[in-house]
Amino acid sequence: MFTVSLKLKKQNILSIILSVAIVVLIIVFIPLNNQAMSVVKLNKTPTCKNTEEIVEWINSFGWEVESEPFYNTTVTIPKKEDEIYTQYIINQRQNGYRLDKYKGKKVNQYKFKVLNYNEGKTEAYINILMYKDKIIASDICSPLKDGFMRPLKPFDEMQKKSK
Repeated sequence: MFTVSLKLKKQNILSIILSVAIVVLIIVFIPLNNQAMSVVKLNKTPTCKNTEEIVEWINSFGWEVESEPFYNTTVTIPKKEDEIYTQYIINQRQNGYRLDKYKGKKVNQYKFKVLNYNEGKTEAYINILMYKDKIIASDICSPLKDGFMRPLKPFDEMQKKSK
């Protein structure tokens, strides 16, 4: 017969409990599936050299848009934030974009007509802001009276919200 006797101090017990808690937290927060990984992909700053690549990037989220933007212009990111722009910055942070880095910079704005939003029953556009060859912001919006503007998310995720 073999007997083990341990004398545990309060400090040792707390250390063991803390270690177990850390291990549990690590296990819980490790992405276990592709869905968790897709959010990480969205947060990377994509680069596109031309309109065709921008459309491919939009299509990778399940959105169908016309092959050419119907609106393309150069805009300057404001140095001073107003209430509307502040809300836009907050919305863009949901996708990992940091527009505050581009204050005062001239950027290209592309606007594409969405062909598959709400099965084509609602007019919708995807806006892309680009600095050089980097997409620095993207949103989907409706110009209708009761319209909306939201950060661009994968098609399936957005369609669930619109129903």
